[in-house]
Amino acid sequence: MHKRKAISKKLRFEIFKRDSFTCQYCGKSAPEVILEIDHIQPVTKQGKNDILNLITSCYDCNRGKSNNQLTENSVLSKQIGQLKALNEKREQLKLLTKWKDELLNIDNEQITIVENFWSKLTNSCFTESGKRIVLNLIKKFGFSETMDALKLAQEKYVKYKDNISTKESLEIAFKKASGILYLNTQPEKKRKISYIKGICRNRFNFFNERKAAILLNDYFKIFDDYDNCIEFAKECKNWSQWYDGMLNYIEKHGKEIF
Repeated sequence: MHKRKAISKKLRFEIFKRDSFTCQYCGKSAPEVILEIDHIQPVTKQGKNDILNLITSCYDCNRGKSNNQLTENSVLSKQIGQLKALNEKREQLKLLTKWKDELLNIDNEQITIVENFWSKLTNSCFTESGKRIVLNLIKKFGFSETMDALKLAQEKYVKYKDNISTKESLEIAFKKASGILYLNTQPEKKRKISYIKGICRNRFNFFNERKAAILLNDYFKIFDDYDNCIEFAKECKNWSQWYDGMLNYIEKHGKEIF
């Protein structure tokens, strides 16, 4: 007696999908009937668990057919249909691979353009890690936006010694570009607050992020003099001078408004 080999759940599901969850003998579909997997060439006649030898059958048809094979024409027709489906799948996989290759080429082209741009600005190149970071920024924020952020970061943070950009300032500028892109996606009020906090953070030896955020939120609920707030931050020499000055201004002029 020929031993029947179990059909895996994965293979069963693939056959059901291929046959649209429909009995290939009577045309009934799930859930109207219980579906099973049948062998076109019976196991007792050396039929294997090959995808071309498996077919979707309902419970009744499978039991009624028993050990009887389909006609040769039916078998040939089913197998031709399966081969066509498999060939179509193969062609689609080729197209998908080609599409992915084209996307990869686009990514490489964008990285090359951005790297050449950065090199002209700073006379330096990206590391492999840097290329991956830039590619993620392009995908998340956009190509031109990433270029603009790198240009702004270079202008603000890159330092030069004997007309050569310093390694430390390049690393800082590169990291700042991500922050610039993120801020550009935020509402105007958040951008204002973040920019002023950045000024204070760079000028003061001590800076309380939480208190500054609360104070600036309160400030912009009342006032809209963004430029004056920036100028005041640039004038202050330490945290206490800035915090106390902002607090006094809010308490004094806020009452006048209300």
